[in-house]
Amino acid sequence: MKAKLSNALQITLVAALLAAIAGMALTARDNLARQGVATGFSFLFDRTGWDVSASFLPHSTSDPYWWTFVVGLSNTLVLSLVCIVLATAAGLTLALLGAGKSRILHGFTRLYIWLFRNVPIIVQVFFWYHVTRQLPPVRQALQFMDCCYASNRGIYVPHVAGVEASPVAIVAALVAGAIAWFAVRGLDRRRVASGRMPLLRAVALAVVLVAAALAAWPMLHLDITTPRLQGFNFVGGTYVSPEFMALVAAIVAYNIAFVAEIINSGIRAVPRNQAEAARIIGLSDQRTFWQITIPQAIRIAVPPLINQYISLTKSTSLAIAIGYTDLFSAGVIAINHTGQAINVIAVLMLVYLAISLGISALGNAYNRSLVMRGAK
Repeated sequence: MKAKLSNALQITLVAALLAAIAGMALTARDNLARQGVATGFSFLFDRTGWDVSASFLPHSTSDPYWWTFVVGLSNTLVLSLVCIVLATAAGLTLALLGAGKSRILHGFTRLYIWLFRNVPIIVQVFFWYHVTRQLPPVRQALQFMDCCYASNRGIYVPHVAGVEASPVAIVAALVAGAIAWFAVRGLDRRRVASGRMPLLRAVALAVVLVAAALAAWPMLHLDITTPRLQGFNFVGGTYVSPEFMALVAAIVAYNIAFVAEIINSGIRAVPRNQAEAARIIGLSDQRTFWQITIPQAIRIAVPPLINQYISLTKSTSLAIAIGYTDLFSAGVIAINHTGQAINVIAVLMLVYLAISLGISALGNAYNRSLVMRGAK
């Protein structure tokens, strides 16, 4: 009886929520019709009439709005991926430094976490944006290795295009991949039998891949263009805008503190009696840390890291503050040009929801693999 009553209550609440959403949608439609504002998503196929200043996909003023949203989405995804990778690597390094026995390094990590975690990210975005603007002008640009330049207009690096590989190079790459796979599998079995460190697998894989790359390099045909100064700007190469650099610096610096704190919490959550048991059976402190503490700490840290990655991705919408055209910026500009505020916001909500669900699904899949591996 209680179960039937609970189900009926849940169905009633869901029906009431759907009715409220339908009522708000009808009210919004009537208000827009009364103001003479057209509804629907046909505007997605209209010509934008404006261009994206910096993008990883081609864009012009004659492109429709749906392609502009795709271009903005590509900027968001690239920015998010770069920030996730850098924040994870730097946060893990900071956490490992803080987990050592050095009080100086531990104090440095605590100071970094305390400082950057408590400064609003929008403040850090503006700070790094003004830092990039303090770089020298184009004619006095900083030069690195005779091929990379940094100025207040951005960073210019070589561009690789027109990669062509002969059939021999493709076959060599496939054979090298097969050899690397069997080598890793063989070392994995030996490690289980003899107790060797997993580092051997990574070393063997790196050696095989480097050898394959050296063998296939003469058979590759690359078109590499390097930037060069011409007139008042650089031509050739690949351009990275100051806005992109500032966003990467601010988002990474902010999220390093959270990633480091999450990993530190995972390390502290591992029971100490396991480390004591490892010392009893003769394992050194180093092997105990890398083979017992770190694997368990990663399993503990993965769920909160997933939430942090989702938060990082959503924080890329702050790009509008410094003029970088991401998905949210493209939506705001589209609203100003078309007046389709509700429809554009609905598109943005659905896309950000899909991105968050995708990150959550990937993180949960990785977490399940860790749990299954630990169960074995």
